[in-house]
Amino acid sequence: MRRIRTLVLVVAVAGSSVTRTAPGDTMPAALADFFHQGVVLQDRNGDGVIDFVDARIVLSEQPSSGELAAASDVAARLGYETSAMTLPLPRGEAARAQESSRATRAGGEQWSGDGGSIFIGAKSLAGSGATLDAIGGAGLRPGDGAVVAFTQAGHSAIALLGDESGMAAASVMTAGHLPHLWDLKSPTVDTIADEVKSFLAAKGVTASSAAASAIYVRAGVQDSADRLVVSLQMANGADLVKAMVALNQFNATTARNAKRPLSYANLRML
Repeated sequence: MRRIRTLVLVVAVAGSSVTRTAPGDTMPAALADFFHQGVVLQDRNGDGVIDFVDARIVLSEQPSSGELAAASDVAARLGYETSAMTLPLPRGEAARAQESSRATRAGGEQWSGDGGSIFIGAKSLAGSGATLDAIGGAGLRPGDGAVVAFTQAGHSAIALLGDESGMAAASVMTAGHLPHLWDLKSPTVDTIADEVKSFLAAKGVTASSAAASAIYVRAGVQDSADRLVVSLQMANGADLVKAMVALNQFNATTARNAKRPLSYANLRML
């Protein structure tokens, strides 16, 4: 497996002491949260096995064939996450009672509203309050795909974005790789975020949190992801400046060293 030379570009998000955000603001979130127990994948009977998938897949009113295929890929991946799920297949009176219950409850047993939303395509974001600019999905080139995680009004979400070929690449990343960067031997994206945080800590810069919030891919590229974005929450403006200085110095002094820290196989840019 060849090693991809990784340039470092870490996007730092200022903390509450620098800027204040309203409850409905769109904020970066961790991609890995969708694949770890808690938000979407849940153990509701406490036996240590995932037995419930609390998610909804959101499509536009007229989804393209590529968006439908991506939604199918994601749905299949979520289904593979558990073999302990009790399928909602009641018969007879139980079936009629369940249909009546669903008619009077929003979501019901299909989605509690507390898990996560998976938006497929830019048009599916209509009415969500999230924009492409806010979540980092604007400016994609032909063949670019993106998987971005964010919170909107306190609810977790990811969006798969791109044209038809970019969407296909994004769905493969979501359904076939995440939360790992590539294969099962590669680091997870949250491990990479932790390593960025640790790198800055060694430089005397404290980040209160670090999350791999977006991954970008290119159609036709079979051996690597194009770019991973790590969002850092800094305590104050001074720490933000120190983080930028540390990263700029790191780039300037180690750009030609393929074995330097924060360099990962199967990733072109961090």
